[in-house]
Amino acid sequence: MSKNDAVINISLPKELKKKFTALASEMWTNPTNLLKMFIISSLNNKELKFFTSQKIENNFEIEPFTQEEINNLMKNKNISKNLKEINTLLANI
Repeated sequence: MSKNDAVINISLPKELKKKFTALASEMWTNPTNLLKMFIISSLNNKELKFFTSQKIENNFEIEPFTQEEINNLMKNKNISKNLKEINTLLANI
């Protein structure tokens, strides 16, 4: 963490945190990077998206990132590294 970084603390039910951590792990990243991706995407697109290809509790649906969102996220070094690893793994499937 650099001197230019800020910390955001949030409270979640333990089970929700456990599920989110598992989701991050399935995506070869961690909860912090997923939240950073969401924040960067929200700021770049000036909108909030809560969709995926899988249905989860509360009937939310989540969709995959668009290529434009991925390109914007790739500008962040930590996120970029993780996304490159994910893309490499997916390409080999």
